Amino acid sequence: MNDKKAEIINGSYAKDGAEGTLDGKNLWSSSASLAFVIRMLIATKYINAQEAEDNELNVLDIGCSNGNLLKMQQSMARDFNTKRLRYVGVDIRAGILDGLDYLTQAQQKLVYSENGDICEGTFCKQLFKKHGKFDIISAMEVIEHIPEGKVGSFMVNIGKLLKPNGKLILSTPIHFKKEDMYYPNDHTYEYTLAEMRKVLGDFTIENEVGCFPDAKKLKSILSGKGEVNYVYRKLIKNTKLGAMVNNLFGMAFEECCRCMVFICTK
Repeated sequence: MNDKKAEIINGSYAKDGAEGTLDGKNLWSSSASLAFVIRMLIATKYINAQEAEDNELNVLDIGCSNGNLLKMQQSMARDFNTKRLRYVGVDIRAGILDGLDYLTQAQQKLVYSENGDICEGTFCKQLFKKHGKFDIISAMEVIEHIPEGKVGSFMVNIGKLLKPNGKLILSTPIHFKKEDMYYPNDHTYEYTLAEMRKVLGDFTIENEVGCFPDAKKLKSILSGKGEVNYVYRKLIKNTKLGAMVNNLFGMAFEECCRCMVFICTK
């Protein structure tokens, strides 16, 4: 990677090791959960489908950490129709974005990283001056780490950096009930679905994709619900779409979805 173009960085608002790191050669390694991989695949689907000027897609990955999204998009979910990708990773801590051997040398020259905070207007102006506006902005498991007083500026600055026809891909833990946080020691705030929709109020939400509830906990909740429990277990037993069944029953009985991905336009 060209040192003149970028300082390699690592880390995010999250504490170290919150989700594990995807290895470029084995994307199922390093304690990465299935739901984590699914979120990356969802984001990749929209990256690959996005229109781009001159067939070059300008992608901003906020809270890029070790570049898990880039690794997923380039080494597992890339196809022949994927646009030429210009990737800019942003994070608030300096470190290492390593293991780019799955990219060609030409692709590596289009990987940039910037050490800074999207909540800060001065940094965003510098980012715009250097990289312009973006076709895709991703913020995967970032907003729950941002202090409450900075969330407004975070969303405003994203809006300024996104092209008119661009897409914001944002994922965060979502609660149907507010009693408990999933990660109280790591997260500043975890949102309900209504709260997250309000935060995204200046954007148009095109799609909301929920990840799995805790299947073991869901079965425990449904165990005393008579006919509902019977229907649930029959469906689980007789379908290959068990994840979808768990999602539907989890939402119906206000069991938390661990995380949701929001696809938005400005």
